[in-house]
Amino acid sequence: MLSKRLIILFAYCTMALCLQAQPVTVSSYESMLETAATAADNNDYLNAIEWFEKAYKESKDPNLQVAIADMYMLLRDYPKAEKTYERVIKRDKRDEFFDVRLDYAKSMKFQGKYKQALDEFNAFASATESDSLRNEAKLELKGILGMEKYAENIEAAVSFASENINSPSAESSPALYSDGTLYFSSMNAKAPVVIDGQEGEYHAKLYSASRSPQGDYAKAAALDEAINRIDFYNAGVSFSLDGQRMYFTREKFTNNSVKNAQIYVSKRNGDKWELPIP
Repeated sequence: MLSKRLIILFAYCTMALCLQAQPVTVSSYESMLETAATAADNNDYLNAIEWFEKAYKESKDPNLQVAIADMYMLLRDYPKAEKTYERVIKRDKRDEFFDVRLDYAKSMKFQGKYKQALDEFNAFASATESDSLRNEAKLELKGILGMEKYAENIEAAVSFASENINSPSAESSPALYSDGTLYFSSMNAKAPVVIDGQEGEYHAKLYSASRSPQGDYAKAAALDEAINRIDFYNAGVSFSLDGQRMYFTREKFTNNSVKNAQIYVSKRNGDKWELPIP
C-alpha cells in the first residue's frame, strides 16, 4: 500500500506544479513539494521529510503528513511513523485516509506492540472494501498469531556490549570465532551519512574484537582491505566448524536497492585471513 501511495504522491506534487501559473521561486510551496518529491524518489528520505514538513507548515495538507509518515516507515523509524499516522487518523473525520490504518498497524507491529497491532489489523480487515488490502491485513494477523505456537525464548538475552563494540550506527551479524573473538559488521558511524560527494568511505565493514578471560571485549578494529573491499558493504560473517574458513557477503547498492551480492570465503593462515575468493 505504501509504494502505491508514493506513486500517487509524486503525481499529486507534479499536478501542484502544473497548476502554478506564476513563476516558481526558491521558497515557494510548489518548489518545496518538488524538492521533497525528488528527494523521496531518490530514496533520500531524511531530506524528503524536511521539505514535506516545510510544505505542510504552509498548507496543512494532510496528504503531506501521510507522506512524512511513509518516509519514516522507509527509514524504519517506526515510533515517529506511528505518531504521524495516528495524527492523520485522529483528524480524519470523513475516513478519507482509512487505508493509512494498515500502515499504522504495521508501524506498531514492527515495534513489538502486538496487542495494539492485532486490534488495528482486525478492525481494518473487517471494514476495508479492498480485497487485496484485507488479505494483506489477514496475512499480518496470521504472522502475529503464529507466535503463539513457539515457546518463550528464555535462553537468549540482548544487552549493550560496551562502547568498544557498539557505535551510534547499527551493528549486525555477530559471530564468535573459536578463540572467543567477536566478529561483526558495522557502519561505525556517529551520524547519518549524507551522499553529497564529501561522504568519504561509508560502507559497512567487518570488525573483530578479542575477549579477555574476564569477558570484556577489546576495542574493535576493522579487518584489512583484503577482506573489507572499498566501495562494498561487507557483512554476514560466519565460520566453518573447524575455524579454517570465514564466509561473508559483499554487496553493492544503488540507493536502497541491492545491485549485486556475492558470498566470499577466506582461508585461515596462522593468525590472519587470506585474500577471499567468491
